[in-house]
Amino acid sequence: MCLVSPKIMKEKAFTLLEIVVVMAIFLIILLMVFAVADRGTKFYYTASALASLQETGRKALDRMATDLRGTGLSIVTDSQGQPLVQGLSYQEIRFRRNPGYGNDGIPWDEGEAIVYRFDYDTGETDNEVDDDGDGLIDEGVIVRVEDGSPAEIAHNVKEGGLSFILQGSRIVMTVELQDIDENRRSLEASVDTIVYLRNP
Repeated sequence: MCLVSPKIMKEKAFTLLEIVVVMAIFLIILLMVFAVADRGTKFYYTASALASLQETGRKALDRMATDLRGTGLSIVTDSQGQPLVQGLSYQEIRFRRNPGYGNDGIPWDEGEAIVYRFDYDTGETDNEVDDDGDGLIDEGVIVRVEDGSPAEIAHNVKEGGLSFILQGSRIVMTVELQDIDENRRSLEASVDTIVYLRNP
């Protein structure tokens, strides 16, 4: 009958214990690596979604600024056709673009009629509820209307997230956007620009 000496048994038990300890340490390191990688991935998706929001807002502002440049101060009105009041915030403006110069100055009345306004997105209404189930409440779009033809130029605009404020002979335009990233986190971005108007 073959008996294993106590010394050999002790060495085998010690070796087995070493293997268990090494594997536990390796498992802890592996979990830490996965946690860091997961955090990095979530940060990447959040940063990417935020950059996309800012780009959307910047493009909308660039489009509006291009249309407004060269427009006369007295030509820009509110949704009722009334002149803008200094310092008040508007969600809709109307104006005519400079069609060129005539013998008596700029014939504004012959220019193209342009409207910029906030509208609620399809399926959304002004009720503080996420009507379309996308995680955003009462979000909307920026609509550009030229000679009666509407076109949406930006989505995911916060309710009240489009503003035009007259300050002297310039208009400060702000666009605020919102979205939900892949991690179901709420994101918000705000961009603004200033356009100087002609004096007439």
